[in-house]
Order: sequence, then C-alpha cells, then structure tokens
Amino acid sequence: MKAVAAMALNRVIGRAGGIPWHLPEDFRWFKTLTMGGILVMGSRTLLSLGRPLAGRGHVVLSRDPERLCGAVGDWALFWERARNAGWKVRLQPEWEGWGGVGDREIWLLEGGAEIIAAEAESVRPVFLAGGAQIYEQWLGACGELFLSVVEREVEGDAVFPEFESRFEWVETVMRSEGFHVRRYQRRNP
Repeated sequence: MKAVAAMALNRVIGRAGGIPWHLPEDFRWFKTLTMGGILVMGSRTLLSLGRPLAGRGHVVLSRDPERLCGAVGDWALFWERARNAGWKVRLQPEWEGWGGVGDREIWLLEGGAEIIAAEAESVRPVFLAGGAQIYEQWLGACGELFLSVVEREVEGDAVFPEFESRFEWVETVMRSEGFHVRRYQRRNP
C-alpha cells in the first residue's frame, strides 16, 4: 500500500473538516497518481470530498459502518448524490477482498487490520488517503509515501503524524508554485 497526503510546513493537513489551501495542480497530481486504484480513508475524509472520486474504488474505515448508511443530515445528502451518480455502497459482511472493489463502489468497513493485511492480494494500487487518524493507524503498513509539501504554515486542527524515522526521502517527483511532492520509501527494519 502507498500513502498519499498533503501537509503544510507545520504538519497541518486539515481544518474544520476540509483542506486549508486550494492548489489545483496538487489536486491534478493526486488524480493522476490514484486513478484506477483503490482509496482507503476514514469516513470524515470521504464526507469532506463532497462526492466519491471517479475512476477509483473507495474503502472507508469506520468504527460503525452500518450507522453511516442510515445517517441523516450531511451523510444522507452525500449518499443520495452518490447513488444518483451510479455508486454502489457495500458493507463489510459482503467483503470479497480487494479484487471485489469496483470503480463505482464505496465499501464501508469496520476496523481494518485484516483488510490492510490482505492488501497484497490487490491487482490494483491501494492508496491510504487520510485523514489524520487513519494515517496515524496505518501509515506503518505503507511501503511508499507520496507527500505534497505545502510551502507555508497554515492554521488547522488535523496534523500528519511523525513519519521521518520510518521513511526515507527518495526523490522530489514534482515541483509547482507553492508546493512540491516528495516520494518516500519505508526504511528497512
């Protein structure tokens, strides 16, 4: 599995359920990198997107996936839009493994240890895509990290976990105005 994230110089990755910067070139980079793959994220990250991302399967880790399906308010609107756009929402009891994640599917799963451990079965790239709690729990399971570094400090309430002792900076894969993308590899134990 590969992690993909964007962080400011002060480690901030989010504010009030959103991204505290607007960098269209970084969004394009994320789309290019993850297209055709599977995104693993927390429920708040999915909701912050406003809609599922085309061309990618979604696996959402939640403490209570069944509650998300029957949710009201923002979640009810999210599910209505997703279903109207042809997305299928599936729950953990139906889990068939990574090969069963279609491009227009959102899998809602509890926990994640057995799912993350089975990632090697996937024939498609799997990307850990946030938020802060998901990175904290699962970053160590990733072999690579693609990190967009926003070249300023911002205020926020979600931060990227310490990772430098577990990963080695290999290269800068992209530079653009206001940010650059670094590729890290997990250090050998």
